Amino acid sequence: MLFAIAALALIVGFGQQTIWRPPAEIVESVDTAAQGDAAAPLAVIDGSALAQHDGKATVVVTGSQRVFAAAGPSSDVDAWVENASVNRITSAGRDLGVSTAGSEQTVPDPAGSDLWTTEQSADGQLHLEVDSVQTSSLLIASDGEQPAPTQISISWPNVNPTPWVRPLQIIGYVLLLGGFVLLLIDRIANRRGPRRRTHRGKRLVTEETKSLKGGVVPGDDYETEAGKAPVVPGKPSNDDSSNTKPASSGPTAQQPPTASASSARPTGERPQTPAAEPATGSADDAESEKANPDKTPGTGAKSRAGLAKKPLRGLFVFAIAGMLALTGCSQADPSAPSSAASDAPADSDQSATPVLKAHFQTILDQIATTASQADAALDPNMLTSRFTGEALAARQGYYAIKSKFPDEPAIDSIVSSPMNVFLPQSGKDFPRTVLVGVQDDQAEGQPKRLLLLQQESARDNYKLKTVINNPIPPIPDLPSELVGSQVIPNDSRDLAIAPGVVGEHYADLLANGDSSQFAAQFDIANDQYLQRRREKVSQQRENLGDDGQLNVTYPPGASAPVALTTADGDGLVFVSVNETWEVKPAKENGVIKDLTAADSAVIGSNETSKGLQRVYSTMLVFRVPKDATQKATLVGYTWQQESIKEL
Repeated sequence: MLFAIAALALIVGFGQQTIWRPPAEIVESVDTAAQGDAAAPLAVIDGSALAQHDGKATVVVTGSQRVFAAAGPSSDVDAWVENASVNRITSAGRDLGVSTAGSEQTVPDPAGSDLWTTEQSADGQLHLEVDSVQTSSLLIASDGEQPAPTQISISWPNVNPTPWVRPLQIIGYVLLLGGFVLLLIDRIANRRGPRRRTHRGKRLVTEETKSLKGGVVPGDDYETEAGKAPVVPGKPSNDDSSNTKPASSGPTAQQPPTASASSARPTGERPQTPAAEPATGSADDAESEKANPDKTPGTGAKSRAGLAKKPLRGLFVFAIAGMLALTGCSQADPSAPSSAASDAPADSDQSATPVLKAHFQTILDQIATTASQADAALDPNMLTSRFTGEALAARQGYYAIKSKFPDEPAIDSIVSSPMNVFLPQSGKDFPRTVLVGVQDDQAEGQPKRLLLLQQESARDNYKLKTVINNPIPPIPDLPSELVGSQVIPNDSRDLAIAPGVVGEHYADLLANGDSSQFAAQFDIANDQYLQRRREKVSQQRENLGDDGQLNVTYPPGASAPVALTTADGDGLVFVSVNETWEVKPAKENGVIKDLTAADSAVIGSNETSKGLQRVYSTMLVFRVPKDATQKATLVGYTWQQESIKEL
């Protein structure tokens, strides 16, 4: 029986590994042209469709032209799609379903968007592996103008398709081994022959016992060679004399014992048990129990047979228990979530911020590369994809001056690493703001420059808006990058100075000094930039003397104010101001001579009778307290000559 069960278990176990093995992958396909809008420029695979099965999903997209696919948080994908015509692929039970939405028939090319965590493009057919998570979606397109590819299939690894292979194989081998062990035990038991009785020989009936106690064996024909019956020494009886039954009279008492029961044997030799006496043995056991009531019951032939079977039964029970234990320790329940799904990294939908540091490092690297290439080529058009506001205006002005005056000092480069400050805004609304600090190893962890970047809409990329090349330590404590910072509205009254007017008030302070009506709002004593600009303006007026006059104004710069909350609830306010110098002859028909080398190179002359205008791009960041009794302090600044022109 064990051999039959073992064979069955092994056949089923190995069969599941070979002829009955299920497919290694689960594949589902859909044709959006047949079930949706064939002309739609976009298709989106929803997170519910990607997460139908455990393990990473492999998406195969087939089209007649360029094929593009990108993965990102579902909220970001939906924000990018907006009102575009799209075929949405969702989970319909265990199958894929298609629904249509939107009306916009052309969209920008989605390639290169900062929203995508991964993207890939190919001609004709594309294979992309993505995480199977509910909060991530996959965008499929061609180039935004052509219809999106329509042939889409998703496959997942068939996680643990044969969970009973190993348990069945183990059970089969254990049963097979148990069968051989039981067979071996049975062979050894048969070779040993019958066992001895537990009592001494066959007990005599009461009459024979009584005769033997008298010393004479009954029967006239039982004699020795001398013609006398031998005297058998009496054996002391353990039984009490009062319990001995009287000898019965009758034929049985007069007959001598049979030869098999009373054959002569040497004195003291133990009687041998017959080879097979099943019936007699049972009767003898009964008589023995009657003759010796002190004897423990159950020592007869049946008891001995039961004892002989108990080891085999125990071995069989032990084998079954071992098989059950091995089965219990076998492979995990296939319905349990796979480790690939549970260990998958959390995407940005699971964070309070719209972008994570690792992803943003890639974005910042791209911005730094763009700046480096544009700086080398002095091409202002290369900056427009990654620069905006005052950061763009300052760099474009530098290129204009540098192209005419090669000796102009190089502008500070944009560095992307190491990043020791990363503060995104909390929430996922647009525009999105991120503050980055790049570490200076010589400044004990303080950032060498602060960069403020913004993403205006889902279809725009992050652009560098403000560059602070001269941070003034210590930088205020900032919230955790996982929590993010709140963007403070420009008209907020939660701070001592509304963010929207910080630049205007500081410009008045630059123009009027201590006599400014806003002087009490700022910490003038510790303002390094303010002191240096005053000195620079005074020096320029001294150099002009009586030949010219200098007029300095501070109009707003190209970047609108941006305010972020600090860890203690204060505001970190970024503003821009254009410090504008106008130098004119002091007298009518006068001439300003001895212009600087840069001025002469740009206007093409070393003197001017019309006058000269210089614009200095100024980017500033202040810590504005929430307590109205405290003063705003300067946290950092950048001052860069932006333009030179003749009036």
